Amino acid sequence: MKFRGRLLIVLLLLALFSVNIASAQQRVPDQPIPNGMTAKEQQHAALKAATDTSGGVISLAPRVAPANDNLASAAAITLPFQTLVVDIQDATVESGKIAFCSGNNQDVWFKFTLANPAVIDMVLLGSSYDTVLTVHKGPTAAASASELEFVICNDDISAGSSYLTSGLLGQALAAGTYYLQISDYGTTPALDADLIISVQETGAPQPFSYYYPYPDTYALAPYEYEWSSSALATSYDFTMYQTNALRATVEVFSLTNLTPAVDTDPLNCNPTCTLVLDSSSTALITTLGDYLWVVKAKNSIASIDAVNIDDDDVFSTNFTETPTEFYLFSQQPVLTGDPTTYNWSNSLDALTYDLVVNQTAPVVEPNVLQLNNLTPQDDGDGLSCDIYNCLLTLNPAIRAARLDDNATYEWNVTAENTNGGTLANTPGSFELDSTPLPGNFYTGAGSLHNDPATTLSTILMLPSRYADSYDVVLQRTAPAAADILNVTGLTPADDSDALTCEAEFFCGLTIADAGTTFIDGNYTLTATAVNANGSTVSAGSPEEFTVNSGLGFTLQTPADGTTVETAAEITSFTWSEMTEPTATIQYYRMDFDSSFAPGWTGVIQYLTPAADNDVLTCAAGTCTLAASAQQLGLKRNTHGWYVYASGTHSEGGFNLDNSGADSVFTIGDVPTNFSILNGDFENYNADTKLPADWAVKGTLTGSKVKCNKVDKVFAVSGVCAWTTKGVVTNGGLGQNPDAVNILAGDSVTLSGWLSGKNVTKGRVQMKIKYDTDPTGKLTLDAAPGNSAYIYYETTVGVTAIPTKIKLKVSNKSSSGKLQVDNLQAWVTLSDSTLLALPGVLPLPAVVESGLSNSRSVPESNLETNK
Repeated sequence: MKFRGRLLIVLLLLALFSVNIASAQQRVPDQPIPNGMTAKEQQHAALKAATDTSGGVISLAPRVAPANDNLASAAAITLPFQTLVVDIQDATVESGKIAFCSGNNQDVWFKFTLANPAVIDMVLLGSSYDTVLTVHKGPTAAASASELEFVICNDDISAGSSYLTSGLLGQALAAGTYYLQISDYGTTPALDADLIISVQETGAPQPFSYYYPYPDTYALAPYEYEWSSSALATSYDFTMYQTNALRATVEVFSLTNLTPAVDTDPLNCNPTCTLVLDSSSTALITTLGDYLWVVKAKNSIASIDAVNIDDDDVFSTNFTETPTEFYLFSQQPVLTGDPTTYNWSNSLDALTYDLVVNQTAPVVEPNVLQLNNLTPQDDGDGLSCDIYNCLLTLNPAIRAARLDDNATYEWNVTAENTNGGTLANTPGSFELDSTPLPGNFYTGAGSLHNDPATTLSTILMLPSRYADSYDVVLQRTAPAAADILNVTGLTPADDSDALTCEAEFFCGLTIADAGTTFIDGNYTLTATAVNANGSTVSAGSPEEFTVNSGLGFTLQTPADGTTVETAAEITSFTWSEMTEPTATIQYYRMDFDSSFAPGWTGVIQYLTPAADNDVLTCAAGTCTLAASAQQLGLKRNTHGWYVYASGTHSEGGFNLDNSGADSVFTIGDVPTNFSILNGDFENYNADTKLPADWAVKGTLTGSKVKCNKVDKVFAVSGVCAWTTKGVVTNGGLGQNPDAVNILAGDSVTLSGWLSGKNVTKGRVQMKIKYDTDPTGKLTLDAAPGNSAYIYYETTVGVTAIPTKIKLKVSNKSSSGKLQVDNLQAWVTLSDSTLLALPGVLPLPAVVESGLSNSRSVPESNLETNK
């Protein structure tokens, strides 16, 4: 009895103490509802009744902190979530510096993960003490406060609540893991203080609109549909109906739960949503008539229709008018001499297109090339149209068979449907292999001034259009006049003569034994471009230049081909000092480049030869750059370096490079032999049709190299590609790229062009194997049902030294055909940081001096799937 009496007194004192605290905080109660309880009190009572299992028994067991008292033990919840936490008096304060609203004290922790962006309601209404709600973002298993990123917090959601509780309504959150820190304002909660938590996603998908097919469009089984993406939508349903004048509908087919991400389904939203139907779906749109297509955007909250569902979702296959007006995009299909591609705008009412090419000169001959009934779908006839444009690609053999050289042509396109045809608004024209006089060109010799003889082994020229050959006269005018070179009929081809031209870019004129052929003096160069119609002399001829070997200099250390383990082993860079007495060096400039990404191209410029405050000093015939490779940020890679000199001379200014070639050195081990052999499949066995450098893995059925034909193109570039039919038991092609010198921290990238017509399991996969680490995998999966080539690229980090690398091409689909072309792989070395030289070579504030660098980035393709 005494014990019970003492216990009752203690409980009574605690109750009075709690009442005094509550009164001191001046809470404003909610207005009661008819039954005498507020809505929050009803919620609190219902939750407590559902979770109260004490049965009225007072427990005297030792008190412990809640299980989710600490950040590291945050309770993981799944949305929607609602719960009642009874008695959090023994919760502690989280250690570490954490951002919060004022008054943050004892806390408990919850966490949840959003796979996609969402709008979230987080409320503590009905809790029986003064709360503070703080939201943080962090990793999936945060252990300390330093790992968290503060998002937002709330102390009092409403001053009218019976207790000052917290909440955040309509909070837009990105995908990721979020931590809810729920604490009291500053007063220890009573023993029976209750925390009521409600966290749920809110907000229906946001409005969106149909884009294409356009309203009242006429089309034959359109295969591409577009709409604006809906914010908060996690998936879409697409349904096709056939409809009549009364808008009664019959479902033709439906596609459900299409995700906006790039995955195996035919929908991709980035940001416009584009749905590309395969032939199995378009084949169901066969009956002439009106069709209604409907898209619903969905998430866990709601499903909505497009805002323009009533006026922009109907197309008809029953054409009532001729195709709409359209335009040719270019007056000539491509560069003169190779008219193999033709481009025009898409007439949306067209079922087919006809191409006609007429010869207009030297004789008029109609219809030298005519292609009829070309369908807009990418079905192998050479024509492919998207919503806006059409591109027709001819096999070069068709061009050669139908179009003669030395002639001009006119071309036009007719769009056809069941009601007739529409001719493009303006015809195009092109000239094929006509031979006017050779075009103007330059030799570039005029830019040579005071160069040393050793640098003149090749003189560059800009080529002349339409030139069949070149005549070149190179003469010395002083000190003793002489013909150095006088030759005619030099062809642009890479043959045995002294001239080689690279398309329209440049020609290189090789001077044999330049070091002895040229002596110091003055020279002129005259070049003449020749074809059957006449000749054109190079602009500015004769172009004058001066050779002065006394102005020459050579790179010394590190010597060309040097290999070191670490950058610290290269302590400086040296080259010979220019000794010509009449020359005054004003500046040297030193350039770097790197073979592997990420490398950097750097320039140290405006270095004076005097012993001053820069890092260069020239004395006793040697110039020394007192900066180590490590200080210059040159880490593991193969680097080239070269030097330019600028100055004045008795005959004018000059700007010279070193001996004509950069010097190369390597730091560390680099993977010089890593590549995919014959990744373009151009080399193959004519009998077996199997590609060189590839090994057959298992049994191959219906698989071989296919090369372009007159009426069909297989390759992305070149003429050949690998084609393999879908057979579940099919093997594949394989090879083992060289793994030598690929190190942990590097990354490997695999890319290629794949066409997956009706395939579901067509892929290219590279596996990087290690002694103990899990195998690294790079996989290019062909998009199912897509007959057009798509560029794919994927990258994986190297976790240890690889023991072996395996590459395989396979198609284990039950049907369909996989085409693969232009497979490539490369290594990106682990990154490094550029270090400035303190007080000597600062990173420049202006461009006039110092060290600048830019990291190289591999070129990106126009269409990618990563």
